[in-house]
Amino acid sequence: MSTQERAPLLADDQEHGQEANSRAASIQVHQVPTRRLALILGSIWIGVVFTAIDATVMATLLLPMTTDFNSLKTLSWLGSSFLIAATAGIPLAGRLTDIFGRRAGAVLCNLVFALGTLLCGLAPNEATLVLGRVLAGLGAGPLRTISSFVSSDLVPTKKRGLVQGINLVFMGAGTAFGGFFGGWMNRLLGWRWAFLIQVPFLLLGTFLVYLFLDTPRKLSDVPPLRRIDWLGCSTLVSSLTLLLVGLNAGGNLVPWFHPLLLVTIPLSVVALVAFVCIEYAWAAEPILPLHMFANRTVSASCLTYFFAHMASFGIIYFIPVYAQIKGHTSTQAGLQFIPQAAGNATGAVLAGIIIRQTGRYLMLNAVSQLCLLLAAILFFTLRDSTPAWHPFAYLALHGFGFGIMLVVAFIALLSAIPHSEQAVGTSALIALGSEGSTLGVSICSTVFQNVLQTNLYNRLGDSKEATDIIKRVRDSFGAVPTVDPAIRPLVQESFMASVQAVFALTLGLNLLASILSFTMKQNTLHNRISRTDEAS
Repeated sequence: MSTQERAPLLADDQEHGQEANSRAASIQVHQVPTRRLALILGSIWIGVVFTAIDATVMATLLLPMTTDFNSLKTLSWLGSSFLIAATAGIPLAGRLTDIFGRRAGAVLCNLVFALGTLLCGLAPNEATLVLGRVLAGLGAGPLRTISSFVSSDLVPTKKRGLVQGINLVFMGAGTAFGGFFGGWMNRLLGWRWAFLIQVPFLLLGTFLVYLFLDTPRKLSDVPPLRRIDWLGCSTLVSSLTLLLVGLNAGGNLVPWFHPLLLVTIPLSVVALVAFVCIEYAWAAEPILPLHMFANRTVSASCLTYFFAHMASFGIIYFIPVYAQIKGHTSTQAGLQFIPQAAGNATGAVLAGIIIRQTGRYLMLNAVSQLCLLLAAILFFTLRDSTPAWHPFAYLALHGFGFGIMLVVAFIALLSAIPHSEQAVGTSALIALGSEGSTLGVSICSTVFQNVLQTNLYNRLGDSKEATDIIKRVRDSFGAVPTVDPAIRPLVQESFMASVQAVFALTLGLNLLASILSFTMKQNTLHNRISRTDEAS
């Protein structure tokens, strides 16, 4: 190995360190050879790709899994438990990997994700399955975030969009493959093997991360454990977890005025207020520096990311439900994710290339929002009589717009903050996206269940026989074919009306995201990493 290769990739930058933090040195990054960069990013992207596979595997297998355990009401927990855990971990990743190093964080997250995935495959009951989803989320959420930190550490902002686009190509491939793979494994060996077969690859990715990811941590005279914002971490995680647990349970597992909600939601507000006070008044190295949000572009990019993810995950989780209402198999439902993933990757790479060439992103934002709004309108028009190819086309359009949005919001955020704060800024952005995903699944599931129950009672009445049928089909979609053929169309119409209500909600969320996105400003994109200038 040459002397240059032995030299640290990162060095101290006292000027930025003093501006961003009085105690920790910032990181100054020198240009990394392309081959070395590919090895570093490729090693961490292995785990990231499997987090993408996991998302559509779950979306495709939700109905088979809940049918196996005879509990359709668990559907929202299987999606939300993963996202709640991921959301809780993401905001901590930026500052903690600044303190302990990117490699330590990536190795730990890979191992936790692998353990959760293994537990899902071996789960003897739905409680264990949900626990596995929690562990998988705790690993997957921060892992995706750390991969973005590493890219920002090593790649200038102007070129960062292209790297993000390439990352999304791999994630898009995972997303496309995951839906088909989940359905295929379910038919071939059962849904458990869709999880078990991932574990060896995750362990391989962990080893490669340990081998190649050698970016050192920021140096400080203060011991690492003393640098952690313990109060900020605990109050933020508590606030997010309490809020999301309450919203997921409300109207789905318990009534909206159940004591569980009357405790969790107010406590989440109290924890959030405590977090804000701690970050402003006491934290020497805040886990999430709130002063960043005074910048209009930072706030706009984060809120756009939040509401767009709410809408997108509502669509992702209920398009397979729509397909299976129409009588398609889980494999056929999974195939619908291929054009969505292809559109996502195409939009992201195209946006990255244009930003690298022009240094501008606002016009791309307009294209992105137009695509997302048009796709949302088209999803709302889906009916039982809609030709089978329409959802494929709509998902391709949605994926294209969403891919551009991911790059635009990310680059806009990075352009508005100094390089020394990009890890914690990225944590904030991705945490809001993950929280939006969680809320999207929770709220859309609540709307689906409530509208379904109302429509079933309106169509079938409230007799004892009707009540038994309603309970069976709400617990398991697999019970629908067993319903008396004379009333089966009424049940299917109720399911279709519930899906349409979900798509109406996602249309409103996309509209709100579009409005917020147009408040972003165009900032200068830098062509080098080692610099002393602040974001303009």
